[in-house]
Amino acid sequence: MATASPVKGRSTNRLSDRTIRAFLSNARAGKAATKKLSDGGGLFITLTPAGSAVWRLKYRHGGKEKLHSIGVYPAVGLEGARSARETARAHLREGRDPTTARQLTRVAMTVASA
Repeated sequence: MATASPVKGRSTNRLSDRTIRAFLSNARAGKAATKKLSDGGGLFITLTPAGSAVWRLKYRHGGKEKLHSIGVYPAVGLEGARSARETARAHLREGRDPTTARQLTRVAMTVASA
């Protein structure tokens, strides 16, 4: 299930849908030790104070640590979040900030539809 990542000793794709559902039910009941669960490669799911489960990606760009919001679980499932992580990593390899790239794409779509 886990795959090798570029950094030795770290794995990605650690989660399963069953693990996520169990974590969220325990976290909402106040029985979980933490409020976030990591899939590896910077991707994690966290429970907001309002009770929503949100996918986020932690990354570094320009020497600064940043957070990229991917979407709300279950609207964005595990495979969708992993796909978004790989897309963001591709942007970073090209030297672009994934959050800025998403904003530019949204603006271009708005202009094109107008």
